[in-house]
Amino acid sequence: MIHVGTGDYDGNKAIEFYKKRGFKKVGYLEDINPKSKYSYGQLLFGFLVD
Repeated sequence: MIHVGTGDYDGNKAIEFYKKRGFKKVGYLEDINPKSKYSYGQLLFGFLVD
């Protein structure tokens, strides 16, 4: 399994990029680090490699 993550915010082109290549959403993190400078969660995608 290959895992990737990206920010969950409007206009993030990586989300469609991953989906078009067969990645599926496998998780979501709302708050990775309370001291983070980012105000959005992280989408986690996975791709099963044969």
